[in-house]
Amino acid sequence: MTAIEEHAASLSRILRLAIRVHPSDPYPEHLRSALRSRAVVDSAVALIMVQNRCSHETAVKLLHLASRSSNRRLHDIAEDILHHASEIPVITGGGEK
Repeated sequence: MTAIEEHAASLSRILRLAIRVHPSDPYPEHLRSALRSRAVVDSAVALIMVQNRCSHETAVKLLHLASRSSNRRLHDIAEDILHHASEIPVITGGGEK
């Protein structure tokens, strides 16, 4: 074995040991947090679409506009929308006779 091959084999053993000692988390916390935030925003967009009978693009624009005009994070606005959704009356198509 040449000196380069010996060095490469030594590095390979060190790296394998480091991976076993410090296994990586398959879903780091920042990724899990981003996915949770995305789910909240997507739910709020869907609710805006239903309430305003608008497209996805329009609902996203409305959410961004609310975020900018109130100087708050998009996620916080989306959480507020979902939190207050239960306060909105539901209108059914039937009507009473």
